[in-house]
Amino acid sequence: MSGPRDTEPQANGALARALRRRNPDWTDATVHAERTQVIQEAEQRTGTAKRPDILIAPPFCQPVIVETEFAPAYTLDLDAAGRLGTSLQGTGAEIEGVLSVVLPGRLRTGDLESVEGSAFFYATH
Repeated sequence: MSGPRDTEPQANGALARALRRRNPDWTDATVHAERTQVIQEAEQRTGTAKRPDILIAPPFCQPVIVETEFAPAYTLDLDAAGRLGTSLQGTGAEIEGVLSVVLPGRLRTGDLESVEGSAFFYATH
């Protein structure tokens, strides 16, 4: 019998917290994990596709979306590329940059707060 497993939304929350600690301009108000109704085109999508994994949107800066998936991450790049050209609800700012980040499989059963010391594979879109 294996131990408890962490979900991708839980890992996204831990990664968002780690990102907030990296930049003094990144706060709970500017770095969001698993937040709904932030993409204008969301009403045309279904399921979790309408909810970016992590949104970094400080004032007066171009917003960036971080899409994540546990390794082996077969659909990650497709999901990330699908975010390009979408716009934020409220500001209308266009998403011109997306990072796809492969979450190490060990985070699935490990301490998620160790995400800050983890090594990642990633791609920019």
